[in-house]
Amino acid sequence: MKFETEGGAAQDGPLPSILCRRDDEHVTRVPVRGANRGPKTAAIIPAAGRGRRMGADKMLLPLGGIPVVVRTLRIFCAAPGLAQIILVVRPEDLPRYREDILPSWNLEGITLIPGGAERWQSVAAGLAAVADGVTLVAVHDGARPLLPPGLLSRSLEVGAALGAVVLGMPAVDTVKEVGGGVVLSTPNRRGLWLIQTPQVFAVDLLRAAYAQVGEGAKSTDDASLVERLGAKVHLLEGSPENLKITSPLDLRLAEAILDFRAGGGKGKRAKLRVGFGYDIHRLAVGRPLWLGGVHLPGEVGLVGHSDADVVLHALMDALLGAVGEPDIGHFFPPDDERFLGASSAGLLAQVAQNLAAKGATLLNADLTVVAERPRLAPHSGEIKEKIARILGCAPEQIGFKATTNEGLGALGRTEGIAAWAVAMVELRES
Repeated sequence: MKFETEGGAAQDGPLPSILCRRDDEHVTRVPVRGANRGPKTAAIIPAAGRGRRMGADKMLLPLGGIPVVVRTLRIFCAAPGLAQIILVVRPEDLPRYREDILPSWNLEGITLIPGGAERWQSVAAGLAAVADGVTLVAVHDGARPLLPPGLLSRSLEVGAALGAVVLGMPAVDTVKEVGGGVVLSTPNRRGLWLIQTPQVFAVDLLRAAYAQVGEGAKSTDDASLVERLGAKVHLLEGSPENLKITSPLDLRLAEAILDFRAGGGKGKRAKLRVGFGYDIHRLAVGRPLWLGGVHLPGEVGLVGHSDADVVLHALMDALLGAVGEPDIGHFFPPDDERFLGASSAGLLAQVAQNLAAKGATLLNADLTVVAERPRLAPHSGEIKEKIARILGCAPEQIGFKATTNEGLGALGRTEGIAAWAVAMVELRES
């Protein structure tokens, strides 16, 4: 949305006003604050949803090669002046975010806390974690990864001036009130808006709203709780690009928006690329055995400069080959002491970032391991989960098969283990 300024740009002296709504009948006039006079602000990102309609953890699904929630966090990390960013996730996901996701994507300074079963419980937990001295808070769905940065800054500005503001889009379809499968009424859509996030409030106001929420309260947004206090909630026009990822179709629409943005508004065609990888390491007594990022107990393991995980090494070469990059020896040289004993899972995370920087999205990968022992079939599910977690995709996108060499050759004599990998990526044209 474009704001019109009465009296030109912000300047010293009396604050000018801006128009927050496009239809003059409902204009709200808001004073423009100077860049250095804003309040101390925090952002709460609830990301503890179950993703029932998606059928997977939508927060970690890849969008343009980058997990949905990572894209959301990057918007707020890039926003100037935010004092605190609070990410609320499912309690069981705390180790995954702390040890894998946030470090892998270089997201530092994030306050990570457990959420509840309902959205309002997660926001309440976020409010309890807001630092002392913060006077303004923005609540934004973790599943809205395409918020235009300009809308975030305007929301914070207007929220600071008025105390409560939400983003929304006017309803363009006819809306029916339905009960028992029968139309009860047809409200006039002229006054109906579809609400988005961020929703920005004075901290004390939002805390007061949550203080009167009882157990089992049903609320789909924070503004409705503030409204119950009798406080006035103001409205800014949002953006159709600021969609919420709730279904597989939403993910495809979000990909199209990314392509549209990258093409300067003209759209871009994506192309498919395939990469192939192979690796082999010999076995030795006293070495730990890592395969697919999973530690398998035993007396023998693979020999190598790093942890010698042949599965992840083959996969990394396949991914790099798909985007025309050299093999892993180029990026992680075997004579470089920095990678002595390195975790291949951490190296794979760096390769994933390389792909994301090139606009590549993993469609699927297929892995085959040849080993006489140990028996790998019981570990296949854990290996797929681990790889999917690192790459920010669904386990169903990873194929994993194990076989033996029927006692033939060096592999058949249990002198080593080998792995082959094929990966297909979608690459947006430059």
